[in-house]
Amino acid sequence: MGRYWRVLLIGAIYLILVGVWVVVPRLRSADSVVTHLPPATGMDRRWLEGIPCAPPCWEGVTPGQTTVQTAFRIWNAAPSIMPGSVFTEEHQSVDYHLSGSIFWGRTDGVNGGYAQYHGGASDPIIDSIQLNPNGSFTLDEVIKRYGPPTHISANAGYGIEGQGPAYSFAVFYHNYGIKLGPVEGYQQKPELSPQTTFDRVSFYPVSQKPQPWETPWRGFQGFDAYCADNLVSGRPCPTVPLLYPHEVLLGVDGLLGLVVGWGFRSRQGTSAHPMGDRLWRGLLGLLVLCGLATGLLLLLSLTMAG
Repeated sequence: MGRYWRVLLIGAIYLILVGVWVVVPRLRSADSVVTHLPPATGMDRRWLEGIPCAPPCWEGVTPGQTTVQTAFRIWNAAPSIMPGSVFTEEHQSVDYHLSGSIFWGRTDGVNGGYAQYHGGASDPIIDSIQLNPNGSFTLDEVIKRYGPPTHISANAGYGIEGQGPAYSFAVFYHNYGIKLGPVEGYQQKPELSPQTTFDRVSFYPVSQKPQPWETPWRGFQGFDAYCADNLVSGRPCPTVPLLYPHEVLLGVDGLLGLVVGWGFRSRQGTSAHPMGDRLWRGLLGLLVLCGLATGLLLLLSLTMAG
């Protein structure tokens, strides 16, 4: 086989591999489906019915008001919490701030959820409560009890290797300190209607202000009416880029490899001009830099995924 045919064959194989690299990650997430728990019953509906207190209070504990010691005592006696299952854990963050969590189990044996607080005080205040319900709720059920939401956070984006798009949204009741969601999906925009289903609910102080990425509730509209880029506040939902940075670098890397390899092979046994040597050394250096940049992008992708 002639030299030119060998180069064309190597180039064709390279293009096929790049095509697989680009296309497969984008197709891999296409079959992801948003699933939910069955409708909530019994103890999972107590907060929705305002028993024994209305949000943001849950089982006698109110974020922003109740201390950790009081919450520990109340929850150890709560009828929906397994006796003796309440415990606390504290840890120090990277910025040396002490924080902690209270965990509990439910009487049906399921992990009940957790509450968070900032450490440092002798008896700190509960900051938020995250439930782990064994059932789901529709937005219509919540609206019938607490009225329309005040804000919604909806965003979408793509992974560095082209995974996605990944969609996510959450509904807020800042007048009650309730957060529903987030609801997440891949390649499938979450439904936004009275029958939208949530299986995550958390409570926070009513004094908490809306965040910049939250949009005031404007009724039931399409997901795109609320959606924004998940990385840049205020930017519309991102579209699919033709190529991602690591894909461009991979292409340049491979093409430079073919050029440099072909050039060195054709120059074997011939006298080299100094200018020609500098050119090939420059191309080889650029090839190495592209390879390093590609590797760094892939390492960043793995770090963000982890």
